[in-house]
Amino acid sequence: MLVISVWSYDGGGADPTASTSAADRGGTARGTTTQAPPAALPTTAPDRTRLRNVGTGFCLDVRGEPRAGAGARLAECSETWTQQWTYEDDGRLRSAADPGLCLDSHADAGVVILGTCADEGTGRGDDVRYDVTGRGELVPRWQRQLALATAGGAPDADVVVKVRDGTQAQRWRTERVTDGSLPFAGVPPAGPVPVSGG
Repeated sequence: MLVISVWSYDGGGADPTASTSAADRGGTARGTTTQAPPAALPTTAPDRTRLRNVGTGFCLDVRGEPRAGAGARLAECSETWTQQWTYEDDGRLRSAADPGLCLDSHADAGVVILGTCADEGTGRGDDVRYDVTGRGELVPRWQRQLALATAGGAPDADVVVKVRDGTQAQRWRTERVTDGSLPFAGVPPAGPVPVSGG
């Protein structure tokens, strides 16, 4: 099946201060059930989603303005643009606040930052691409023994890459962005998503 996504990249991104809710009220995506383990990233279509860390309950956000080099952090979950992400078919985790930027797990010595969305097959291509396990781990393609994790359990903690250990601090679940601008495609069925080499 071929999935096509259309981006209107204007170089400046969306309004990073836009927010329609101060706190998340939870809920499940259309067509899913509430069962363990938490749903992994959707792999059927590149729709916007918020990523909640299973261990802390906080969401993946950007430190300050969305720009190349801005660090990733945990924050209280909201519908702000900096907490909206797109997991694409090629493994890129793209920022909705600035679609020219992706989550880069290799540029800053273990601290995850925003970086230019490099093309696949280029020198930095694997730095901004992730495979997703059925447990909801985000595994960087440049080093499959690592996983996206939190550096602490409180808001404003850095998001880093650590050796995969199966803990909840390395598990993420998707939540539909409820601003009504894009539909949510759903989540993969329960069970592992194939991750080669890992």
